[in-house]
Amino acid sequence: MQLQHAAAKKSSAKRTDGPTVMEKFLAARAQESLAVYKELNDHERQPIFERFKAQNTNKMTKLDRGIESAMTRSLFSQWYAKELWGEPSAQDIVNFVEQFGLGNS
Repeated sequence: MQLQHAAAKKSSAKRTDGPTVMEKFLAARAQESLAVYKELNDHERQPIFERFKAQNTNKMTKLDRGIESAMTRSLFSQWYAKELWGEPSAQDIVNFVEQFGLGNS
């Protein structure tokens, strides 16, 4: 019984150490996708955001303000990153770790 409690405690302690490498990677990629989106002109942005809205109709977020809303911006940037680059591969993560020196995080 004590062993289970210790394992649960260790697991929760690990979680408070900060974001994982994957979380850092996804956050960086989301920021990069937002930068790419902002470089587009309005004519190019509109169909992209319309696709996002069409795929996120069940969300509790109000999408009518565009990416001005922090919640929408967060959801959109994650979605757009997947649109641009797909699901991250193991090599993507390795490259990220090497680029930012996160090997000991």
